[in-house]
Amino acid sequence: MMTSGPVIRLLRCLSGCLDEIKVDKSFVMGLTTEAQDVAIVRATINLGQSLGLTVTAEGVENQETADYLAELDCDFTQAYYYSRRVLAADITPWLQSGQQTFVPLQQTRSVQRFVEHGKLSCQ
Repeated sequence: MMTSGPVIRLLRCLSGCLDEIKVDKSFVMGLTTEAQDVAIVRATINLGQSLGLTVTAEGVENQETADYLAELDCDFTQAYYYSRRVLAADITPWLQSGQQTFVPLQQTRSVQRFVEHGKLSCQ
């Protein structure tokens, strides 16, 4: 039998020092196929936000997963679906160019929802 006490106490203690938690991609990638992953991701988002933390889901690889995370009200998502890794040397020229994104953001429900709720800014 495993108790959640130590983990939850740790989160409570750390919530004063942290401002963000990330949902590991191993749970996010199974979000559309595994009921246990759905439960874990939903609970992580709810717990993190209840503690006043921003929640970022890693490993978003397709539109369906991005939409599902938007429905779960996840604060941010990241992964190759949006852009491949960008070298540090490429960041400054990109910022100076005034471009909005490294890759064009498709007009997707998830991106639109994040913009509408003030959770994504391309400025």
